[in-house]
Amino acid sequence: MRDGVPENDIIIEAKSTNTLENMRNTLKALTYIYEEGTTTCFNLIIVTSNFHLKRSIALLRNQLKSFPNMMVNVYWFGCPYPSCEVHSWRHSQEGRRLVAKELIRIIQHRLTHKI
Repeated sequence: MRDGVPENDIIIEAKSTNTLENMRNTLKALTYIYEEGTTTCFNLIIVTSNFHLKRSIALLRNQLKSFPNMMVNVYWFGCPYPSCEVHSWRHSQEGRRLVAKELIRIIQHRLTHKI
């Protein structure tokens, strides 16, 4: 048990190579468990960097529309990313690059109706 949660109740999705793939793989795993009939309600914890949180939330919300019968409680945790914090991202080249990349991804996902 980890922090009071039985090991077999914890699923870590580590095969994906991007955010959308991560959301899809996670929901496939939940669907498999749901179809087995062992549970109908899930607690899903999303951990990502602060600057990436908005897109992650939007992608998951869009993906969850395909699973109307599944009850999913979602908890979000944004982790600090030193070069990309709210008040510091514009002061470093890496921070500006990360924010620009994230904005481009948000626009791409909106144009392709993924969010």
